Amino acid sequence: MKLSPIAVVTSLPAANVEPPGFFRAEGGNVISIMGQATNAGPIYLLRKVIKEDGSFQYLPYKPDRPYRTNPAVLSGYFHAQFETPAKCADQFVLCDDGGVVGITGAGASAEHLR
Repeated sequence: MKLSPIAVVTSLPAANVEPPGFFRAEGGNVISIMGQATNAGPIYLLRKVIKEDGSFQYLPYKPDRPYRTNPAVLSGYFHAQFETPAKCADQFVLCDDGGVVGITGAGASAEHLR
């Protein structure tokens, strides 16, 4: 699995603001995220949502199912997977709300899993 960098933000980006370092899913039906967390807590995958008028905002993707990090396991390294629609080509960033989790070295890949 080849990982590409993915940005980590500490709050929802403002409307029509493109965070640097977004990850574009290029096909596949699962986004895999890997990195290391200093503290326990939730991380959210944010997806770029484009409205009919052309404006956009990054909003939580599957907000009811954040990934929960646990630095007591594997020295804080984590591997999260998020199912997406088939052949997804959306843009994503990670959100460590308030910077509590302390994510470093985050990377992402889009994979096609059965």
